Amino acid sequence: MRLPVQTAGVMPSMSRAGIRPSISFCASVTVQNGQVCVNIPILGTKCIPIPLPLPSGTAAQACVNTCGSWIPTGACITVTALGKQVAHECIGSC
Repeated sequence: MRLPVQTAGVMPSMSRAGIRPSISFCASVTVQNGQVCVNIPILGTKCIPIPLPLPSGTAAQACVNTCGSWIPTGACITVTALGKQVAHECIGSC
């Protein structure tokens, strides 16, 4: 059995058609005006509202997992701040 190999920030994932690439990464972000923004390759910048009253400047982390075939068609973003998950949103077609 051949296992997928992780290389340069691209983690292959299994699909019915075989192995396909997906991009997974985490980035440090800061809360500004009740939201965090993250730049997703190919899909552009996405801002996610934070439902908690966190002050602007609060350090947070956004983790992104893309989905789609060879070209990403969507992404799911999870935001954590102060050690807790504060937001999760999927955009595009996942």
